[in-house]
Amino acid sequence: MLNTIGRYANQHHYNIPPTKSKVICYGSAKNHRTNTWNLSDNIIELSNETTHLGLKRSSKKENEVNIEDRVKSARRTKYALMNSGLHGTNGLSPKISYTIYRTYVLPRLLYGLEILSLTKTQIQILERFHIGTLRAIQALATRTAKPAVYLLLGVLPVEAEIHKRKLTFLHSLTTCSNNKIKRNHQQTNCTKYNLPDIFDKNIPIPSKLSWKKLVKTEISSFWTLRLKEEAHQMSSLKFLNLNFGNADSTHPVWDSVEQNLIEIRKASTKVRMLTGTYMVQADKHKFSQYTIDPTCLLCHREIEDILHVLTQCPVLCNERKEYFTPIKQLVTENSPPGTWELLFNNKLAVTQLVLDCTKYMKQLGFKEELILKLETLTRHFCFKLHYKRISLLKKLDG
Repeated sequence: MLNTIGRYANQHHYNIPPTKSKVICYGSAKNHRTNTWNLSDNIIELSNETTHLGLKRSSKKENEVNIEDRVKSARRTKYALMNSGLHGTNGLSPKISYTIYRTYVLPRLLYGLEILSLTKTQIQILERFHIGTLRAIQALATRTAKPAVYLLLGVLPVEAEIHKRKLTFLHSLTTCSNNKIKRNHQQTNCTKYNLPDIFDKNIPIPSKLSWKKLVKTEISSFWTLRLKEEAHQMSSLKFLNLNFGNADSTHPVWDSVEQNLIEIRKASTKVRMLTGTYMVQADKHKFSQYTIDPTCLLCHREIEDILHVLTQCPVLCNERKEYFTPIKQLVTENSPPGTWELLFNNKLAVTQLVLDCTKYMKQLGFKEELILKLETLTRHFCFKLHYKRISLLKKLDG
């Protein structure tokens, strides 16, 4: 092979620098070190690892080496972007932060991995970095359910992103004569996403643009269904409307947030309430193995859960009345008469409206503009109750 490369280089009048070329031997043969490798009368160094087109080629654990290198590269890029605001509540809005992450960090994380056969464990290493970054830019706790992290921001898991790149690469193999490579890529993902056999001679090969569009649609549909099925099984996400949106569209709770530091912090508070990670006495009771009293520390009347904080605690009555009035007014003025009394005649329905108003989008007949306006009002309502509650609890502790 080296002789063929040398002759081809001489015929086309270009040089291959021997100092920049390396030979990697795969397998466990004992005579690897005793062999001499020559390219145009120059000795080529035998190495265990080298870099080619940005990917590391290694005689052992090639996938692990590349994944470690990809994560390091993505982490360095993320840290370099932090000065521009790519972090939690003190920076840019999560929607803008994710756009920056998707543009600059994610390509570095996944570069070249579409040609490697990754195991589930190896994908999980990439997933930890991915989900950790998404939680950070949304200011979410580590215990926040993964489906919520993805669905609120409209993001696909790393596995889906890798499969998207693999299937796009598959289209490039339509002109390749290596049937083994075609078969390996085709069997892995086409069946999983119900995609047509791109190598079937009876079917015309689609254009690259239409193939990419089809791949994106099928992968988005598959992972939207999968994430929502997982979310249905999690009690912490009982107020999240799983019938709204898909895995590549931003939820109104983030879509309604402008680039304003105060509004971002308000939205972060509401998102914690929506995802079941806002700490109330009922949670402390559960996490302490039932040693802490779950009763509300402000009114001492009943168990403090999120429904109690938003709709029942009498100590927060003044703030609740002041900031809930605009919400009720917006709904009654823009919906048929009697709608409020029909839909919101109990505390649970009111809590649902406050935390995720998309649940009643069809019943109210609201379009996107009104939904975003309602999100802004409910965000303000949640934050004011939170601020008053925290202030009173600090006084009790003091």
